[in-house]
Amino acid sequence: MRDRGRAGGRPVSTGISIAASASWLPRRVRTKDAEARGECPPGTEEQLGVESVTVSDGLSGPEMAARAARIVMARSGASPSDIRLVLHASIYYQGQELWAPASYVQRAAVGNDCPAFWLGQVSNGGMGAMDLAATHLAAAPESSSVLITTGDRFSPPGFDRWNSDPGTVYADGGTALLLTRGRGFARLLSIA
Repeated sequence: MRDRGRAGGRPVSTGISIAASASWLPRRVRTKDAEARGECPPGTEEQLGVESVTVSDGLSGPEMAARAARIVMARSGASPSDIRLVLHASIYYQGQELWAPASYVQRAAVGNDCPAFWLGQVSNGGMGAMDLAATHLAAAPESSSVLITTGDRFSPPGFDRWNSDPGTVYADGGTALLLTRGRGFARLLSIA
């Protein structure tokens, strides 16, 4: 049975819920302070409406995602054996060359041996991960779960968070979401 949801978009199978969600954010940096240091043009706060952004002093995107994922695991009460798949999405450099950030998140936050995949779909990575997770869960046994994380650190010299993309300021942080065929606080109706 398919539920087309109210939002349009691609329908997903019924019985898929969000068991828990979390974010892990580093310290905030005020835009006015960045203006005073010459990191961004004067008037950036007024022009963009951004009062502050979160800035990591060293943690990579996958490390912040793993911290958010550990919160999700605790909130949901899920055990490592419940997690059948880990999906990690990102926009920018993940902290090391030639490594699998999704496998790092899986080891650091879950500690089981399920498959783990990295999605490099830029700003659509989280939604793409939800679509893949829902499809996976539609075929999975009851009480199966998929952990989805995102995480990025936009650091110099490779990236100027204030000036690289006109009209956009980039913040650092990690997020996690647990989709399940079990009980949750919200039902997933569609992906749009």
